[in-house]
Amino acid sequence: MRSMTAAEWAELGKAMPGSVGIYRINRDVMETLYLSEDVPEILTMDKTEYHTLTKDDAMDVVCVPDRPAVLESVRKCVTERVPADIYYRAYHGKHGFNWVHAQGKI
Repeated sequence: MRSMTAAEWAELGKAMPGSVGIYRINRDVMETLYLSEDVPEILTMDKTEYHTLTKDDAMDVVCVPDRPAVLESVRKCVTERVPADIYYRAYHGKHGFNWVHAQGKI
């Protein structure tokens, strides 16, 4: 199976409604493949702040106590093909943290 290019991920992301992040799990690190323009804005960060925070792991935007549950939800979605549906706290530029409702499916 061939890997998709960054341009192909961007085209896929643009075709999806709403705020979109496309990620790949590499061991315990979540790598960002595509991020819609409004995701950093939702957390009141500019793109540079968001990318600085998440450059090593996209999970770094998730509050530490919530990370295991988020990762488990994503892994279960991938391995068991069940929809992910989770609430978690993400760091917010003005309020400290903000509640996020994330959904996804394979």
